[in-house]
Amino acid sequence: MGGFWTTLVARAPVPLPRVGEVDRFGFRHHRLFALGDGWQVLETSNSFGDPPDFAAAADAVAASTGAPVLAVFVSGGDCIQLQTALPGGASGCSHLPDVREACGVYKHDPVPVGRPPEDVVAELTGWAAAGGLTADPGLLTRVVTVPGPRDMHYLRWILFEAVGLPPVGDPVPQYLDPHAAPFSRLLHETTCMARAAFIDWFDDGGTLPAWVSTMLAVEWDVWAAVYDPAADPVALAARAVRAREEFLASGRLRPVAGERVGEVPDTPWARSLVRTLERIRRED
Repeated sequence: MGGFWTTLVARAPVPLPRVGEVDRFGFRHHRLFALGDGWQVLETSNSFGDPPDFAAAADAVAASTGAPVLAVFVSGGDCIQLQTALPGGASGCSHLPDVREACGVYKHDPVPVGRPPEDVVAELTGWAAAGGLTADPGLLTRVVTVPGPRDMHYLRWILFEAVGLPPVGDPVPQYLDPHAAPFSRLLHETTCMARAAFIDWFDDGGTLPAWVSTMLAVEWDVWAAVYDPAADPVALAARAVRAREEFLASGRLRPVAGERVGEVPDTPWARSLVRTLERIRRED
């Protein structure tokens, strides 16, 4: 399995897609694993704006859950950006397959630098202890110092074992299929137009059509509901149909220049888009 996505390890009493600030890592959730005692592993990605700001995202989720966070960003199967965070604000960033070396190929945020292996092992051991876990320093040393080429997707599971996480079994079943009708058309066609309209509004001004906010809100809720047993697929399907009808009735694909709506729609997706657009603007 290739591509670019985040594997997020955190502890929470609710499914991780429902945790505030998880949208900083991604919104298209691929698999969720429940390890027991609140520990979960979530594979997620964001088709807009990867890689995320890992330090800010990890700190935000740790503050939201009150528990340690470990995040792994796999770049094309070739390397890993490893980020740790504790609720008190302590965090660390490393690069695998060999923490002694920086990455000269892929974009990372923040950019990991070469670090002494013993420092990284001590950091991960402390991270585990803060979460009530017992790390294996010997296995951790092997994980962070054996040079590539290595299977980065497999390496992350060994890393989780090394920090003392419970065994990872089968993923949590999906309670909603985002690729089935009526969600498929909403997610794969109409929301792309919504994001394009949102970007135009952010960059050039103009009136933000009501259907844009509706689409972004429904899209977020659909993905957050995939692994939530308390979700109501029938109600979400009705919302998806109404959202698309609102879009078709508007007759507008883009904002109208001349006016600007001063407030960002209060949805996680919209806030995530703004963070990414602001970062791109700073980099340019």
